[in-house]
Amino acid sequence: MGPQTGQGDRMGQGRNEPREGPLRVVHPDREARGRQGQGQRVSPALSHLILFNPTSGRGRSQEVAMALHRAIRLAGHDALMIPAAQADELSGHPAAGDLALFIVGGDGTVHRSLDVARRHNRAIYHVPMGTENLFAREFGMTGDLDLAVRSLNRPRFRTIDLASCTHDGQAPRTFALMCSVGPDAGVIRRLAARRTGPIRHTSYVVPIAHELLDPHLPMLTIEADGGTLVRHEAGMVVVANSRHYAMRLDPAHGAEMSDGLLDLIFFPARSRVELLTHLLAARWRRAHENPGVIHRRVREVRVTSPEANTPSQLDGEAGRTVPDAPGLDLRVRVLPAAARVLLPAWADR
Repeated sequence: MGPQTGQGDRMGQGRNEPREGPLRVVHPDREARGRQGQGQRVSPALSHLILFNPTSGRGRSQEVAMALHRAIRLAGHDALMIPAAQADELSGHPAAGDLALFIVGGDGTVHRSLDVARRHNRAIYHVPMGTENLFAREFGMTGDLDLAVRSLNRPRFRTIDLASCTHDGQAPRTFALMCSVGPDAGVIRRLAARRTGPIRHTSYVVPIAHELLDPHLPMLTIEADGGTLVRHEAGMVVVANSRHYAMRLDPAHGAEMSDGLLDLIFFPARSRVELLTHLLAARWRRAHENPGVIHRRVREVRVTSPEANTPSQLDGEAGRTVPDAPGLDLRVRVLPAAARVLLPAWADR
């Protein structure tokens, strides 16, 4: 039901995957010192970056990231590799030229790396190792490392929009795919509460079952671009930047990531029967035909609810971080042309 992140089961690793020697993490400073000792210094400002989530791909993302790092170097490019959680160590190194940020992980890793891409002026390339990999799906990116490296030889870029989301007056967070309030966010919350390790598709079975039995259908008021669309009505709202959604539900199947707008979809629902009706219609791309469904293309959105602990999610990650918050006040605005994507090499054909 909810946008799913985590790690997938299979992943092509390309022809240049190393088969010898132990794996090691390439830290930017250590890499630079090593090359300097050989008379050749690697500058973060002149290198492609590889961020990886150590828990993605059932723990295989570090291996894949290292294989990608070596393949990029064999192709004659400089590259630095670092765990995504340590990306802040790269502060002060903006890119000098058309350089890429390879993200090895799931959609959650992409989500947490967006500000890194913007801050360091890197074009995003997603090497998918999550459960859904919606960002990679949007642009036709695969686990083929040869494809990723070939994309550097004749690079083509696409500028995309992002969005900024503020919860309850907290610092804004950036998202690429979507945010939502309602039962899909309830699934993410339930999953987070029971999570003990890496996520698989099967990890969602129990949270989805519990959410269907007792769905979060909060009373919502929705304002968009200065007007009120919904006033104190129960249901679920999705604010989408991408056409793709978990489990191929795709409620905003016409969304475009470069149009300077966000797709807002409100599903009125007071029961799980009404909710299921909307979800099934969305699966067949007919959700807009259901009575009461609202679809608008907007620049700014405000969603409020008087209900305590109303769940929200961004790119499949839990949205609200204030425990026992008395009510929801979520504000979203589009960030036009906020990031660049490195297109896969096949897009040249």
